[in-house]
Amino acid sequence: MSVKNKPIVFGYRFVIAVCCLLGIGLSLFGQGGYRALPLNFFSLQSTIFAGFYYLADIVYMYGVGIKNGARMNADFLPRVKGSVITATSLSGLVYNLFVAVDINRLFADYIPHEGSVIIHSVIPLLVLADWILFTNKGNFKRFDPFVWLVFPLYYFIYATVRALFEPKLFPGSRYPYPFLDSDRIGWGGALTYAVVIMLCILILGYVMIFADYIIMKLSLRRKGRK
Repeated sequence: MSVKNKPIVFGYRFVIAVCCLLGIGLSLFGQGGYRALPLNFFSLQSTIFAGFYYLADIVYMYGVGIKNGARMNADFLPRVKGSVITATSLSGLVYNLFVAVDINRLFADYIPHEGSVIIHSVIPLLVLADWILFTNKGNFKRFDPFVWLVFPLYYFIYATVRALFEPKLFPGSRYPYPFLDSDRIGWGGALTYAVVIMLCILILGYVMIFADYIIMKLSLRRKGRK
């Protein structure tokens, strides 16, 4: 079941867009001045991705609302939204669960605590809740999880190429994350981590599709009883 009242959905997604902008601003300017280094983190790039998506979604909903009335809840590019959900969820999971001690210490040195909480906890939860509560169900396709691999694959390529042409990132490391540091764990280790992360995204994607299907069926069953 999804909430169909457009003003409520519009307001909620506006809040997500504002949180994205706030998280980006705190990450880049929250240490006493502009610092470009946080742009190398997957979490900030996924937040920028989410911010652009929700800003476009707001514009799209506004246009659809003018044409179809206030109770129209249209989903903007559902496949892209699935990529936003998986990217922000991955960011939150990796930060809060996966080798959390090293990553938390890393982020504490370069991103203010408030910004880190927003991009690693608040935004992933808000985006996940948006999918559960407000997104029309049944739009995801069978092979969409493979499409959702594009953004993390882009990031892996980005981090690798950046290390080749701009080697200095942290003292003693050219890479934004320990599990991508081929200098320390070798290319085999870095590629192994990358493959494992991709597999986790595929699993997460198919769990989402299954949950999406179940929620849709329960909603249709509830409507049939009325």
